[in-house]
Amino acid sequence: MSVNENTNRQNKKKFIEALKANLFVVQRAVEETGIARSSHYKWLKEDEDYKKEIEEIGEIQFDFVENELLKKIKEGDNQSILFYLKTKGKKFGYGENLDVTTNGKDMSVDIIKIIEVKREDDNGIGD
Repeated sequence: MSVNENTNRQNKKKFIEALKANLFVVQRAVEETGIARSSHYKWLKEDEDYKKEIEEIGEIQFDFVENELLKKIKEGDNQSILFYLKTKGKKFGYGENLDVTTNGKDMSVDIIKIIEVKREDDNGIGD
């Protein structure tokens, strides 16, 4: 192994440790290690092992954040409860978006008809 390859490997390990210590915030790892952000992204593209380790750190970060959210829910924090229901409770009817399945049918004509009927109702035409 060349000196350059060994240095590269050490820098990757150093950067990974900094990411773990800083909850996966890349800028903090850059500042802590002095390793360029561009090096991190280059390694992600070129080194499959490095990429896998980074993905694992991302999962650790997600687990940490999810655990903190669940702590807030246990404390009765309404905003956290609503957030959880909007994101995880969609299949139970919680959320702010309306999912529409058209089975490939163009609904634009139907929507225009609904708008026209609504306008007629608002103008008292349908009474």
